[in-house]
Amino acid sequence: MTTANATASATPKPKQHVIRTLGKSLREYKKVSLLSPAFVAVESVLEILIPTVMASLIDEGISGGSMPAILKFGLILLIFGWKVLGYRRCRIREESASRSV
Repeated sequence: MTTANATASATPKPKQHVIRTLGKSLREYKKVSLLSPAFVAVESVLEILIPTVMASLIDEGISGGSMPAILKFGLILLIFGWKVLGYRRCRIREESASRSV
């Protein structure tokens, strides 16, 4: 082994950019990998808003004796609950698709 070969094998290879490397491995899952953080963010916001809407339902609807307020805030809570469950179902489906590969 010559000294030229020894120094060539001892020098480290230049590192590729991390995003480029991830992009190559995510070719077919690019859409899912971009949508997943957005779904998590929306789900987190909805999870934070649910107690606020519940407090409004109690304050304005139940304590105030307003049936329209109870129906309005109840409907909002129902929609939030459906959205949160829908986002969780999408994430579970995405996770199972990525595991099957």
